[in-house]
Amino acid sequence: MKCSKCGAQNEDNEMFCNSCGAELYTGENVKEEKKPEKKSGMAFGIGKGKDKKPKKASDDKKTEGKISDKKEAKKLSADERKKKAALRIKLIAGAVAVVIVVVVIIIIAGSIGSSKGSKIADKVPLGRNIDYCIKETGEDFASTSQHKDMKSVANFDYICESDKTMNISGISVPQWAVLVTEDSSRILDTVEYYDFSSLKNGWKGEHSNIRFTKETVSYGMDMKTVNKTIGFTPYYTKKTSDNKSLNCYRYYIVDNDTGTERVFNYYVEFNDVNGTVVNAYDTEINYVNYVLGIK
Repeated sequence: MKCSKCGAQNEDNEMFCNSCGAELYTGENVKEEKKPEKKSGMAFGIGKGKDKKPKKASDDKKTEGKISDKKEAKKLSADERKKKAALRIKLIAGAVAVVIVVVVIIIIAGSIGSSKGSKIADKVPLGRNIDYCIKETGEDFASTSQHKDMKSVANFDYICESDKTMNISGISVPQWAVLVTEDSSRILDTVEYYDFSSLKNGWKGEHSNIRFTKETVSYGMDMKTVNKTIGFTPYYTKKTSDNKSLNCYRYYIVDNDTGTERVFNYYVEFNDVNGTVVNAYDTEINYVNYVLGIK
């Protein structure tokens, strides 16, 4: 160790100079200065990494922007798909609604047509002449039908019929018909109403799982309850001047043993004064003989 004061050489472990006595070690002159380390060329973009430029904050923002744009595009695409799906559902629902409305209109139109004939029949004034009947109902009654087959259906003196025509098993008939007959004094004594629209599915009428009997309806039951009990409206009604009325329900059943269809007319008689049941019975139309017989 060299003395900084006199320049004399001393041992390394000496604290004071042997020549001048100056203090050799203060604890400050032993600190080594550290030289700054050189950074590799890769960090500064030299050597192999010279073509690579350090990332800028703006580059990160651009990348984030692109990702955000993609997300936004996907979101818009999903929203567009939802809108298209909703539009398709609305179109389908609209089409179904139109079909339902058309069906309802057809059903209502059919029921209105049939009920018109029934209302006319209810207005026919039995015990009066045909001129008074025309005035009372506001409808025209003719002596002949526009359908020639009506002559084979029933006897009548005057008829009021629907303008609409139906075809039942090849027979052309009006949708409904009101028939009246006169007695010898030319006074109306009977009115009959045929609802041919009730046979739109065939001349055999409505299908039933059971055969109706006298016990199907009860004595004193009103007409509305009878129709509800049977499950369908009458095909034919008749009123007479002696305050009696008759409903006829056309229906068929399938014989469980033979599989043959059996067709019936089920009759219910009412007292016209209070409109309640007084009797019930049926007749079977010999379906086999009707189709296959020669008589």
